[in-house]
Amino acid sequence: MTDENSINDVVPFSTGDWVIDRNNPGQPGQYTGLNRRTGPHIMVQLSYPGGGMSYRPLFCLEKMAQAQGNAIDQRLNAGHFGKVRDLKRLITYEKLKGTLHEVIYSMEAAQIDFYPYQFKPVLKFINSPTERLIIADEVGLGKTIESALIWMELQARRQAQRLLVVCPKILAEKWRDELRTKFIFDARIVEFADLEQEIVDLKRNGPSHSFILIATYTGLRPPRSELRLLNEPPDEETPGAPKTKFLRELLHWTHSYDPFDLVIFDEAHYMRNPATTTFNLGRGLAANAGAVLCVSATPVNNSNTDLHSLLRLTDESFFESQGLFEELLAANRPAVQAMNAMSRTPTDDDMLRNAVEGMGESRFISQSPLFKRFLDLLRDVDSGDKAILAKCQDCAEKLNLLGGYVNRTRRVQVKENRPVRKSVVLAVEYRAEEMLLYQAIVQLVQKKCRLDSRPFHVFQVMGLQLRAASCLPALAEEIRRGRLGNLDDLMDEAMGEDVYDGLSEQEQNNDTLEVGIANLLSYNFEENDSKYQELKKLLFEMMPDEKVVIFAFYRPTLAYLRRRLMADDVNISMIHGDVPNDQRWEEIERFKDPRGPRVLLSSEVGSEGIDLQFCRVVVNYDLPWNPMRVEQRIGRIDRVGQQAKRLSIVNFKIRNTIEERLYDRLHSKLERFANSLGDLEDVIGKEIQNLTVELFSKELTPEEESRLMEQSARVIENRLIQVQALEESGDALIALSDYLQNKIEEDKGKGRYIQPGELEDYLSDFFERQFQGCEINENTPADGCLNIRLTYEAQTSLSQFIRDDRSISARPLRQKEFNISFRRDALQKLPLNQRRSVHFVNHISPLIRWITKINQERSHNFFNVSALQIKHPDLPVGDYCYRIERWRMEGLSRRENLAYGIRSLDPGGKIYSIDESESTIQYLLRYGLDWEYVNCDIAKLVSAHNTLEADLAANFDLAIKDFEVDNHTAYQIKVQRVQGFFDRRITQDQQRIETLRLSGKHRMIPAAEGRLKAAQNNKERRLNELKEKVELDMEQVQVAAGVFRVIR
Repeated sequence: MTDENSINDVVPFSTGDWVIDRNNPGQPGQYTGLNRRTGPHIMVQLSYPGGGMSYRPLFCLEKMAQAQGNAIDQRLNAGHFGKVRDLKRLITYEKLKGTLHEVIYSMEAAQIDFYPYQFKPVLKFINSPTERLIIADEVGLGKTIESALIWMELQARRQAQRLLVVCPKILAEKWRDELRTKFIFDARIVEFADLEQEIVDLKRNGPSHSFILIATYTGLRPPRSELRLLNEPPDEETPGAPKTKFLRELLHWTHSYDPFDLVIFDEAHYMRNPATTTFNLGRGLAANAGAVLCVSATPVNNSNTDLHSLLRLTDESFFESQGLFEELLAANRPAVQAMNAMSRTPTDDDMLRNAVEGMGESRFISQSPLFKRFLDLLRDVDSGDKAILAKCQDCAEKLNLLGGYVNRTRRVQVKENRPVRKSVVLAVEYRAEEMLLYQAIVQLVQKKCRLDSRPFHVFQVMGLQLRAASCLPALAEEIRRGRLGNLDDLMDEAMGEDVYDGLSEQEQNNDTLEVGIANLLSYNFEENDSKYQELKKLLFEMMPDEKVVIFAFYRPTLAYLRRRLMADDVNISMIHGDVPNDQRWEEIERFKDPRGPRVLLSSEVGSEGIDLQFCRVVVNYDLPWNPMRVEQRIGRIDRVGQQAKRLSIVNFKIRNTIEERLYDRLHSKLERFANSLGDLEDVIGKEIQNLTVELFSKELTPEEESRLMEQSARVIENRLIQVQALEESGDALIALSDYLQNKIEEDKGKGRYIQPGELEDYLSDFFERQFQGCEINENTPADGCLNIRLTYEAQTSLSQFIRDDRSISARPLRQKEFNISFRRDALQKLPLNQRRSVHFVNHISPLIRWITKINQERSHNFFNVSALQIKHPDLPVGDYCYRIERWRMEGLSRRENLAYGIRSLDPGGKIYSIDESESTIQYLLRYGLDWEYVNCDIAKLVSAHNTLEADLAANFDLAIKDFEVDNHTAYQIKVQRVQGFFDRRITQDQQRIETLRLSGKHRMIPAAEGRLKAAQNNKERRLNELKEKVELDMEQVQVAAGVFRVIR
């Protein structure tokens, strides 16, 4: 029988004392008072915060000193070392609890593939003092995804609550679906009344009110006749429609919080004309938004006037006038050239020298503290130190006055295996009867155009020609029935708004047929359709196993092809402008299914905003005259994410027709500029308009027609060459250097994002420490997934945390058991029926926020000293000390980051740079093992740690100096914006008061004077706030330290 009294005499702690296990000091326990003897050893029972208990041998335990806390120095001196999991827990916790500046929170946090260039606008936005940006990437590079990544960053960094997306109606459902499926955002499509109600609810509930809304330009635009009322203050007596009053309230917003944390304008070129209702809608929504994104493929080098209009929406104070904007463009050029000079290998010294001289002459750049820092850094750039060069590039990027407002990525800059386009020309020989009808229509069109060559008349009559070129059987049937389809729809599909918009000035006139044509209709064009026979050969002989997208601009052509292909046992999906949005997406999903329809029939308008990169064959059944329309067709499949190495672009060409000459003389010559056609949408549209009028209003031979087409091709080609030269010379808004893209790839390599493995370890560690009894089954129900079964206590705590959360990501967490995955690649491999039961989780999920909240409440229990061992490819064998600190610098912006230091324990051992140390510690986190029995020299370890502490303190001083420069620059910009904004409002109020006096409306003057006084007071208040916020605050906090041994 055990003598309990004798054992209790040996145990050196009392019931309730906190005890450290030397083999696992990161998990302290509380002595329960129970013990027993096992052989020669005394086993002591400990209870843990998570609810578990265990017996541990007495010789491994010691009482936790009352004053020890988590002091790193004391733990190092005492030789108390935790495990790898303790270091992992601390680093992940530090990433999740705050907003570390160097961490890209949106990386790997959505169900999207990683493309470095898509994070360029994210980095620009993070570093922007204004939080305004134009994303002007080329078509197909994923601007929607880039915008959503920025919103994710705002949610992580600023706890952003309110997002409004404004887009064309055709794209609303695409936005909603992408935000929901790829980013797990609970987005809703709303009408004006819904948006108005949300703002009412916001004013009632305060800044905690949240929403993610998608609205359309057409749904929100105010009446054109009331634009003048927008600048009027929101008086009850001021007239106006509800939309006008709503925008007027936003323009004169008086609450202390922003109505929107972010407004995204998709297809923002719709707002490029300041005289339109669409521009004024944008102005009203952007005026008091916390952040603004304008998304448009319209190039930044196309029209300075258009670009200035968009920049005015992003920052009206900075881009107040066209003249100032032109001055900024000129002043900006040297900064762009400096970036390009430093991006070359070796650095182009002459170009850099000239650029620096130009920057010194700019009144916008020369007085900036950043420019002085840039000059100081340049003195050391000859040393070849990549770190110094990177700092120089960072300075030049910040001195690029307009680069912070515009992100432009061209396809040539994207490092991906882009598919090769292969043109397949199907030459069709019309039968004699087919050619007779075609020529009769051409002659009729030419005859009528010569009688009246006004552009709108030419395009009205030309509808017959386009119908004939698309599908003779469909046209013949329409003529027999005595009615033709809608001309506006046809012209919009075939030409595009840049060619046809504004030309349909009169009523449509379909009475253009002559008896001669009617006499040709007895022939059976459907049974003898030469063009359709070639299509059948393509589908059944040339490409029998391919999914194919067939485009036609004539909707009766689509109906004709659908009927005939289905009769030939080809399963069909079809979309065009008259197909409702929801049905359109259903058709796309059917076509996307490998077992679904083989052919998608589509018009241009029907396919707007739709991605079809799972398909590699496009068939142009008819040929739009405007090459831009052809490129837009191809752009549906030639997009980021296209896996095929080769795309087949099939073009029908009818011999001896105008369309054949158009293809040979115009389209084929512009193919080498395919990726740049979008740069000249307006120019191409105008040139095609002129060409069309010339071809049909004059009596020309085929040779003369060909020469006219070649002339148009040369005009377009020359402009395209000019644009390409402009981009390649660096004389644009944005440098072509890969600095930002390289930095993104470097950040990913250094683990500067929340990695799936980190979250898995973080979650498992949490439940083991805090809620023992919860079950976590790895690789269940499939590889890369986790099955989680909660205890009653855990489920109660989580349910309480998400009680008011109605988001998509919170729904599965209300169950006792659920399946999750942090890995998008694992989810993509799941069959569709299983994917529905596994929920994607990222770091902003309610589950992880709940864990972090509890960890934050109990972080004093985290053990911050660890010992590891590792086989390292670069470091010499030996022992090393590491130290990690969190640096906080706060002024107008807040910058937190983790700073790393490593030093060898050898006498005079090397101190590694912060970057080298960060890379090494990331390697430790991935591959390090527990060092079970630490036998390093403690005295050397403590000495090395003291040296590291002093070295990091010196680096902290340098970081503060850099931050002060950025802080002062941001202060200058924000003061300018506040003064510009309120000065405009004060001037408007003063002018209104004067107008009221002159008109004798004295009763309204006091209210106007009150608004004037409020604007003056708000200006003073905002400037004083800026003055207070610019004052620097800083903090240097120890996070972790320890030792690791490099072994062979």
